[in-house]
Amino acid sequence: MTDIILQYYQGIVQNLRSEVDEINNLLHHQGVKGEGNETALRNLLTKFIPKRFGVGTGVVIDRQGAQSRQCDIIIYDTLLYPSLLSLTNVHLFPVDIVSAIIEVKTTLTSSSALEAQQNIISVKQLDFIKDQFAGTAVNGGNFSINAYTPTPVGLR
Repeated sequence: MTDIILQYYQGIVQNLRSEVDEINNLLHHQGVKGEGNETALRNLLTKFIPKRFGVGTGVVIDRQGAQSRQCDIIIYDTLLYPSLLSLTNVHLFPVDIVSAIIEVKTTLTSSSALEAQQNIISVKQLDFIKDQFAGTAVNGGNFSINAYTPTPVGLR
């Protein structure tokens, strides 16, 4: 069975590589190449991650109004995503529902690697929910809830 799974995943990688190579051979504009490569990877990720998660692109925001830089790929919790934030072509993602961001670079140079790193840092610097709530339950007992979200994983 592992041979079948290995062959399956090798086929998927080969298909993605073919699509990326075709994009890069046909197109000359770096921005268009990059967008094509991002779309190919987003489409692939959508097929493999659990349906609870969505794959998008846009800006990550926090409750204080701070914004990240533009992120190539954002993996987020679709059950918690407020659809109001996707009414235009610009998508805003609350940091507390973002699981990961991925920066895609068609050509890897020291400056593009630095840019990808800065984009990831811009998300990690946002204000995450790290609160503890306490109170009295209906039956008179005390309760405490730790509500926090982990920092999104950043990949480049």
